[in-house]
Amino acid sequence: MGSNFVILYNGREGSSAIINSLSGQPCITVPLMEELDSYIYSEKFKARDLPDTLDTIFSTGKYAPADMVDTHLQRSTSKSDAPSVGFKWRLFGDLNKIAEVFVKHNVTVYSLFRKNFIDITCSAYVHAYGNKLQSDVDMMSFPQFKALEASPDERDAYFKSLSEQHFKLVRHLFLHAAYRQIKTRTQQKQKLVQLHRAGVKMKSIYYEDFDRAPEAFIQNMVQEICGAQQGEFNPDCDFKKVHARPLAERVTGLEGYISGVSGLPYRLMRGKYDAILQDIAGLA
Repeated sequence: MGSNFVILYNGREGSSAIINSLSGQPCITVPLMEELDSYIYSEKFKARDLPDTLDTIFSTGKYAPADMVDTHLQRSTSKSDAPSVGFKWRLFGDLNKIAEVFVKHNVTVYSLFRKNFIDITCSAYVHAYGNKLQSDVDMMSFPQFKALEASPDERDAYFKSLSEQHFKLVRHLFLHAAYRQIKTRTQQKQKLVQLHRAGVKMKSIYYEDFDRAPEAFIQNMVQEICGAQQGEFNPDCDFKKVHARPLAERVTGLEGYISGVSGLPYRLMRGKYDAILQDIAGLA
């Protein structure tokens, strides 16, 4: 029998592309995209309802509120009987009760991260403050979703303009973006430790491995999740890489700053980030 799964994500780590790829596999049902995140879920439900909601999702392979929106998934309503159910999620709620549901339904928690701190910081910095740093191109917070609504030519032209754009370095904004990564991952680590103590299975996965060999990455996850029930592999993915050139190469003056005396606060945060990821990987 296949297992179920949840991918814990923070953003800027390829979670949409990964879950979209998994949703196209015959052995996996992905009934929602981000509809279970707190800012959406709390519009209709209370946090205390989460354990029952999760139990229903893993029992049926369905989440009714997500049926009414475009979730950007490769899915069919007839796939709810696939042996494995999973989705991506920003974890919140009563962790002890959530852990009980996860253990009951044989859920593996995959923690998704970027290993490279400079890359995740630059991505957060540019997409949070990009329109303050330059005026040549419209920097959307989540351009990968907007691109799905455009024609292929429009999407390619926009992505090309993004990859050619450079951004000025505003040090206090850059450090704020870095600090937010530390704060978010510290909170995630605390939640994962609690789930681990409650007997939930977990594993760390990394954006860099997906970016380097996406098909092999997804095949490996499908094998782990579905086992002998995986069926024929589907290599399709609706999402395309937004930045063809690394953002760290296009923030003016960044290299000199982070390696110089004034870059010490950044380097200290980079050390904390690496330690957090190492601790979380050790939970597996």
